[in-house]
Amino acid sequence: MKTALLRTWTALRTVPALPYWALAALLLMLFVHVTGLLGLMTGFLKFEPVSGPIALRIVLITPFIPALAEETLFRGYLPNRAQTSRPRLWIAVSTAIFVAWHGVLTLILPGAGPIFLRPDFLATSACLGVVCATLRMRSGSIWPGVVVHWIVVAGWLMVLGGPSPGVLMGRP
Repeated sequence: MKTALLRTWTALRTVPALPYWALAALLLMLFVHVTGLLGLMTGFLKFEPVSGPIALRIVLITPFIPALAEETLFRGYLPNRAQTSRPRLWIAVSTAIFVAWHGVLTLILPGAGPIFLRPDFLATSACLGVVCATLRMRSGSIWPGVVVHWIVVAGWLMVLGGPSPGVLMGRP
């Protein structure tokens, strides 16, 4: 437990070098292409922009919840590349826990089930988990993953038909 907390604290304090931001941009583009195609094919993603005031709230809230909170919880404890001989195993475990978390959220958020249990949502979550875990392990920092997570969730909620907080809470 102490090691996990120390790794998380170090990941929060580490400022990533420029090449890791470039890697984050590259992985984000790849993620958008792969999951965008999946989401459009299955109907999970649809062009539904929200109004300005709602978009502003999304931009201001999503860097913290879910991006920073979930990245700290699900990727903070990961070792750096130099600290393990099994990086793929760490990435897989982190991703599996992250995907399972969305199932747990359906018990906490009454309206989340129809969205968070969709196979296409879970596949998208798994892809995001792999991207963010890879960024964490390669850069030693949590921040590239936080930014990618933020952009993905904010884009989904603001433009691509993501649910409103009321829907997740079981309200129309």
